[in-house]
Amino acid sequence: MNKKNQGLFSSFKGSIFIILTLCLALLSAAACSTNSTAPVNSDPVEGSKAYNYFKNALPNENEFYIAFGMEGIAQNAAYRANAEVAVKGENVYVNYTAGDINFCSILKEGTLYMLNKRARTYARVPIENQMSLFSNALFDSERLNTLTYTSGEMEIGGVTYASEEYVDGASQVTYLFDESGSLTYIINNTNGNDIQMEILEFSGEVTDEMFNFPVDFTEDTSTSLEINP
Repeated sequence: MNKKNQGLFSSFKGSIFIILTLCLALLSAAACSTNSTAPVNSDPVEGSKAYNYFKNALPNENEFYIAFGMEGIAQNAAYRANAEVAVKGENVYVNYTAGDINFCSILKEGTLYMLNKRARTYARVPIENQMSLFSNALFDSERLNTLTYTSGEMEIGGVTYASEEYVDGASQVTYLFDESGSLTYIINNTNGNDIQMEILEFSGEVTDEMFNFPVDFTEDTSTSLEINP
């Protein structure tokens, strides 16, 4: 994780890569109506559901897969999208869909590929210091262990979940767990932007095949993109 990143959600710089992977960070969420109880305690993090969930679910902090849906308000505009992100070492896969718009990218062996699934093409994107573009801060149990949290309950769609809210500077992040102890939602408020993420799948194991794209894709050399993190 880039040590320059101070907040729980200040991991990415302003670039197109934010659009693809900041699904985990800066976009906002109004979403379903929610009602939360007042915090009932502030405990050592090592006893928290989030700390233990990520500690057990991620034997390797640099390897995980997450699929989620989110909705809300981003820069005063309604927003809804689905995304999946896979990380294994320095390789990152992102597939992001909002309405008719789809972005797919693969960061592999130091090269960023932007995929056009409809045209079955890819473009290579120059990128520097790619490791600063992604952080596992959302799922880092040791990072959570440096913070305090308040626990309570939150209702979404008529279902009550156990909640834990962590505060890190301007960020407030709430993890919601169902009765079985599975992570179900992550809700973030950062600088007035809110995001509600419904977790569809979460795994600590990622296959190498996820970072490959079909051999029939051809390179598009007419696309000019540059990322300066």
